[in-house]
Amino acid sequence: MKLKKKIKIAIDSPAAAGAGTQAKLISKHFNLFYLDTGKIYRLIANIKLTQQNKYSHSLIKKRCSN
Repeated sequence: MKLKKKIKIAIDSPAAAGAGTQAKLISKHFNLFYLDTGKIYRLIANIKLTQQNKYSHSLIKKRCSN
């Protein structure tokens, strides 16, 4: 199986600085996959706040070590 070289671009900035907008425009222009990590972080934070007993540090540590 031949591996393709893939372009990976990370854009980081302070909140409300326009990085998300720029990332969406770049991904659309170059036909790249867009992953909104901010949404992922907010989802994890929401789960942690609403389901504290279900998602603990020890659970995450255990799942990462497998």
